Amino acid sequence: MQYNDYMSKMSVNDKEYSFYDVKKFIQEQGGDFEKTPYSIRVLLENIIRNGEEVDFPFAYAKTIAQAYGKGDSVSVPYKPTRVILQDLTGVPAVVDLASLREGMKDAHKNPKKITPEIQVDLVIDHSVQMD
Repeated sequence: MQYNDYMSKMSVNDKEYSFYDVKKFIQEQGGDFEKTPYSIRVLLENIIRNGEEVDFPFAYAKTIAQAYGKGDSVSVPYKPTRVILQDLTGVPAVVDLASLREGMKDAHKNPKKITPEIQVDLVIDHSVQMD
């Protein structure tokens, strides 16, 4: 078996969507989908979706699906698809990116090479006070 064996399709309003079937994966590995916490399901979906890209052998994903609830310890690679930054942590990150780009520009190199590899969203949440 390989990760792509768990790619399934579904149709909604005559439009077809592809997804990785985590339920099928867990059940085929001998796990109980209903008893598997949502957080473990999310991690498994991330591994199935990115496993070959991050060189995570299929046997390890199988071990994670089987190990839950047995007290076993398993390392899990995690490759997020998106990062959401709060204003307190995000602003320094934006400043760091700006200074790195400025350094590239000063070195006569392409500053556009300094860019996040995944989607990053900065959320600014300030209360409005009225007097």
